[in-house]
Amino acid sequence: MAITLYDKSAIENVDWQVVTALLATGGLNQRDPVLVEQAWRNSTFCWFGYHEGKLVATARAISDLTWASYAADIVVAPDMQGRGYGK
Repeated sequence: MAITLYDKSAIENVDWQVVTALLATGGLNQRDPVLVEQAWRNSTFCWFGYHEGKLVATARAISDLTWASYAADIVVAPDMQGRGYGK
């Protein structure tokens, strides 16, 4: 069961209500979709994983683009966990 992974270049097509719901179901706290969008847009890198057209994973990272990067908000839908998508 493969997922299609998109990077930050696809950010204009993201439904932030869906991202916010995924964060909550994935065990992260409930957040304001406007602030979630702001956080992802301000991140150096972000990724969105889709399976059969449904968002099932997302993550973001902040980087100095030289030595250090910090991963944040890595989440995989509960029914898709255990398959290595969060690695």
